[in-house]
Amino acid sequence: MKPRNKKLLLILNSLVLMSCNSGANLSNMALQSENGTPSLQFETLEHYDAASQVKLHDCNGIESQFNGNKCLVLKLPVISLSYADMVRLSGDYIGNPDPGRNIGQQADLAQREANFMVNFDAYNNSTYQTYLIKYLTKIRSMDERNKFNKQNQRPLEISDKDNCDFNEISGGLCVGNIPVSLGVYLQLANNSNDHFDNNAIQSYLAGHGLALKTAYAGNLTLAYAYEGFAAHFGSDSFAAGHTRTQKQQIQDRCQNEVEGRKFGGLLVKEAHDFSNKTGITLINNNGKQWVALGDAYFFTSGNAQNKQLLIETLQTGVDQIYDIYQKRALLSATEFSKLSQDNLKIMQGMLPNPDLTRNLTVNPPAIFSLQDGVLWWRDLRYNKNEPVSSCINAASFYHL
Repeated sequence: MKPRNKKLLLILNSLVLMSCNSGANLSNMALQSENGTPSLQFETLEHYDAASQVKLHDCNGIESQFNGNKCLVLKLPVISLSYADMVRLSGDYIGNPDPGRNIGQQADLAQREANFMVNFDAYNNSTYQTYLIKYLTKIRSMDERNKFNKQNQRPLEISDKDNCDFNEISGGLCVGNIPVSLGVYLQLANNSNDHFDNNAIQSYLAGHGLALKTAYAGNLTLAYAYEGFAAHFGSDSFAAGHTRTQKQQIQDRCQNEVEGRKFGGLLVKEAHDFSNKTGITLINNNGKQWVALGDAYFFTSGNAQNKQLLIETLQTGVDQIYDIYQKRALLSATEFSKLSQDNLKIMQGMLPNPDLTRNLTVNPPAIFSLQDGVLWWRDLRYNKNEPVSSCINAASFYHL
């Protein structure tokens, strides 16, 4: 297919982003990040819903079980947050937007843990705390608006205005529902790779490991808070468009092009949204396979098994924390280390494996993917996978 002309690409890019999320057009891409990545849409009701069904033991010293939305795990000067709040907010709304503070892509575990703590510490930022009340007020109004969709297993709805509201709450500016300067909300969307591919898995495991250490040290409430932060990334991995989409690799590939660098985020958005809508088969290290959709399609009937497996995985993580907390006085440092590693292996076995998932022959190719440095595009007209010479050419193949 012959690529569209440059002017049409500019219009196309703007329309794609308007329909998918924040509506940032190409002329504003430089405001978003160094590599021109457009924002990804956040549907957070699915995070909150799954986390609310998790049972936490001995919440705040009370010997009983609490649902995740009833157990307060982080008390801030402006508000106290539940485990479910942490799963919903962390990484999407609260975190460190510095690209150098990404968690999962760090090769060294110590650096992953250090970056996790930097991101978690964003909750202690007084400016971010002022955003929280407004965030939650807006989020709850969106939840109310989507109540019918949830109850009737329909896709969730989020508008360009919703995204611009979040952008402006967090210090950004929009004109006509198009961002002209980025607040923390869109900076996090642009700069973080922790919600995708193997980075999501490693981000979760880093935080879960810290939660286990904190439980062993005797601070169960803080351990639950760490787990809530980490579980956001773990739950992202159950979304089809997050597990299969190679966000970091595609953006890095496009970054090497003079003009194409501005289109990496567009390709990521298309791959993310299409897989979430149509669904793919996931597989984990235990060999279990199941069908998953994602994000806005979390409550649809086709995602029922995936939803249940996510809840079971989140519950296992919380149970591991409580088990170590109970046994802490009986475990030597060596015994704790072994038990912790065993627990991490169990969690890694339950989480979807992005590499194995991409290699499943039952799954059709992604809309955009990277293999051995070559960018591929799936032509939906003929269901054919073809190599693409550049990111700007790939962007011209986008289907409205």
